[in-house]
Amino acid sequence: MWTLFATILLVASAALGTDDICEKKSWEVCDPGVPFVFPNNEKEFDEQCPILLDETTCRREYGIKCNSDELQEITEIIEFLQNVCRKGSSLNEAIRPNVGCIKENIKSVLIRPGQPTELIEIT
Repeated sequence: MWTLFATILLVASAALGTDDICEKKSWEVCDPGVPFVFPNNEKEFDEQCPILLDETTCRREYGIKCNSDELQEITEIIEFLQNVCRKGSSLNEAIRPNVGCIKENIKSVLIRPGQPTELIEIT
């Protein structure tokens, strides 16, 4: 009898937890707690990849659990990040050694003289 009661209680609490999660946005639930800083070099690139993959995987799991409209887009982002982060892939071979240069080019496009930069965090 107690086993049945405990099982029902466990299932009910799990269901309530799911509802609470689904009331939030995926980026709130899956925030890694570490602000993204565009990498300057290969070492920083290697450190950022697992963080981005974990966050995006969490967002996919959220999408599945909460029946999110973002699921297809998130799945495509995961596939792209896996390819970028996988050592030996063509994207990794192109991006990883040039990440500092890529960052500088992005900054030069996003940050123009006289343009407010308070919302642009490339650092």
